Amino acid sequence: MSDEQGGFLSELKRRKVYRVAIAYVVVAWVALQFFDLVLENLNMPDRVMQSVMAVIAIGFPIVLVLAWAFDITSDGIKATPGRSKSFGALIVVVSLAALGFAAWTFSGGDRVETRPNGTVAKEEIRAIDSIAVLPFESFSENQSDEYFADGLADTLLHKLAQLPNLKVIARNSSFQFKGTNKDAREIGTILEVAALLEGSVQRQGDQVRIIAQLIDTADGAHLWSGTFDDTIQNIFELQDRIAADIMLELQISISEQDRRRVFRNGTDSPEAYELLMRANEMRWNIDRDAFDPETDPLLDLIDRALEIDPGYAQAWEARSDVFSSVLFLDRDTSRSFEYIDEARSAAERAIEADPEYAGGYVSLGTSYWRSRNHVEAERYLIKAIELDPSNAGAMRILGLIKNNSDPQLALDLFRKSKDIDPASSFVYRQIYFAQRALGRLDEGVASLLEGIERFPDHSILLRDVMGVYLEIYGRPDEAARWASRIVDMDSQTLVGPATMSQIWSSVGDENRARDWVNVYAGDFEAAMDVRELQYGIEMSAGNAGIARDAIETIPQSPNFRFDRSVRIGGACLVLGDAECMIEHADRMQAWLDEFEARDQAYAPRIRYLIAIAILRNAAIDNVADRDVEGIEALLELTSDWPVTGGRGPRYVDYTRAILQSLLGNDEVAVRELDKTLMLGNDGFVYRDVFKMPPDRNPLITRLEEQAGYAEWLSA
Repeated sequence: MSDEQGGFLSELKRRKVYRVAIAYVVVAWVALQFFDLVLENLNMPDRVMQSVMAVIAIGFPIVLVLAWAFDITSDGIKATPGRSKSFGALIVVVSLAALGFAAWTFSGGDRVETRPNGTVAKEEIRAIDSIAVLPFESFSENQSDEYFADGLADTLLHKLAQLPNLKVIARNSSFQFKGTNKDAREIGTILEVAALLEGSVQRQGDQVRIIAQLIDTADGAHLWSGTFDDTIQNIFELQDRIAADIMLELQISISEQDRRRVFRNGTDSPEAYELLMRANEMRWNIDRDAFDPETDPLLDLIDRALEIDPGYAQAWEARSDVFSSVLFLDRDTSRSFEYIDEARSAAERAIEADPEYAGGYVSLGTSYWRSRNHVEAERYLIKAIELDPSNAGAMRILGLIKNNSDPQLALDLFRKSKDIDPASSFVYRQIYFAQRALGRLDEGVASLLEGIERFPDHSILLRDVMGVYLEIYGRPDEAARWASRIVDMDSQTLVGPATMSQIWSSVGDENRARDWVNVYAGDFEAAMDVRELQYGIEMSAGNAGIARDAIETIPQSPNFRFDRSVRIGGACLVLGDAECMIEHADRMQAWLDEFEARDQAYAPRIRYLIAIAILRNAAIDNVADRDVEGIEALLELTSDWPVTGGRGPRYVDYTRAILQSLLGNDEVAVRELDKTLMLGNDGFVYRDVFKMPPDRNPLITRLEEQAGYAEWLSA
């Protein structure tokens, strides 16, 4: 060692720099332990601890500089003789650097962060206000455990959806990427989100390993990742830890009420939870055409979960949804009222189990909606949206309810649900319903075409467009073009043949219409759709008795009771069966009175009032004895009848012609018929309120002696 080096080390020792360094390290270590314990218990962000570490680390050279520059003497702290002004400058520079680094770290700027469960490797952190949870991959040895990975992702999605000011994409949209290799940036663009949560699950016996990672969709970089190991018995704690880490990363502060919702698991039983996950996987995949509550495997899984934990709100919600969905998908409508009662009872049990869980209110609102009790349905759906503002399903059903009374609100609800669930194909037709109700038919058709562009093989959207051309524009030629597309891509179900049958029936070729129905009538003998098609064909062919028999085989159900009586009443009108006409007019009036007693508007109310008036008055042979005042009130009502319910201007004028015919105003009736030819697009009236063509309705055919009638009919 040179004399110069030896002198420097001796000087360090003399100035007690060594002692100061050792003392600083000891005190710093104790301070770090203290801050680590306190900040963790206060749930402070990791950047606070980083700032403490930064200050302590940069404070070390400052203390050494001060130890070199100053001596501690009996007369106090004095500058070391010979100290230059550069020491003061050095102290100032190092101090400012330490403070600047601490402030930069605390502000959440560029950083590389290490955590017990993962790392953040993102240099620039941006605000995250929207997220999609993708399906987790299953790396378990048993491939049937895939339901467990999907169930975990589904649970995390629901937890994050409870966070205020965070848009969470609905399962239907985020799970569309399952099994794909799309880039995070592409998915982010499709879903319009700032971040994705993805991961994997490996399960071996009772041990579970979950790897989760948060990805920035702007550049595909990782914001955060974590590995979580535990037993299946601690699955709820694992889920909560993942959710807590994500909240920490997103810098989300929540109320105590929101915290309870986020960390709600519904059950303390891993066994019940696993049974429900199996059931949920089946709910997304199972063919629900046939249903028997005694043997249904999906219902069995749910009921087994409820046997383990009768207070499991999510399981009660799932049970309610099974019975509600059957009302649309089951071919046997004879048990509809029983299924509604089951759905409602299960939903009430879900709310009783957890009054702050939105799912129970959605299910209860849905059950009331199925039974056409819109007042109660609206009440519970609004409550559900208050508890869970990102519940796209509740928004859609509420929109369908409000579409008649407040179509602008309905349109707003549909658009918001589309923002949360952009992969929903049905939202395009719902937007169409609202735009049509607002009188913006062309915009509505554009919405349907937008949906078809995204879902080119969606038979229901194609059928909606076909229906516009057939029912509203009166253009069976254009309707047939759309129908052919449906048959090309959906010839194995009832939709394609049903559509073609409707087209041929509209142009009076009943034989071809029957041929198309017969393609699948054997497979769907009891189906309501088949019976309705048979009714339309036979009414067009003049076989009103056969048409009535077809409809009478359909059991009463809450979703078809009005239209069932309209169809039967129409057949009785052709048959001249006055008693039958009065019976079904009275039934419809009783149901309308029931709705009004609940202070609720029934969407097609005007149409049913017209059907009731026609049936009651047509049952009276003497025109002078008919309800002139009531019919004139309906004529006034239809003078500005909005183009809703799939009805266009031709339909309105044609209906007014029928009402004028009831009053014996034959010349006025023909003038109303003439108006249906003035739209200039070569369309014609396809059928009336009773689903019968103009040349079969006795209130129209009685005008055949009037001047201009023959020309109208041939046109």
